[in-house]
Amino acid sequence: MADKGSLAAFKLALGLVKAQGIASQNRDGVETLVHEAELFSIAFTPAKEERPNGLDVWQHGDRNTKVLDVIWSDGTMPLILAYRCGP
Repeated sequence: MADKGSLAAFKLALGLVKAQGIASQNRDGVETLVHEAELFSIAFTPAKEERPNGLDVWQHGDRNTKVLDVIWSDGTMPLILAYRCGP
């Protein structure tokens, strides 16, 4: 179940990647929007056929750590699969 922090992070990340993301293809050949910053990366994969929307956020540092993993269908509440709170 999502809490206020994870939903706020989801909304912020989704808005940022939609506003500043660059179209790219992931390793499966699926078109995504990617926003790269010094401290983090965001990838948004839009829904297609049976696949839901997806949003992933990674924090950069000594190693890349996924800090947010969300899926949802248009018009539905997002399902937060993973959320790691931090700076």
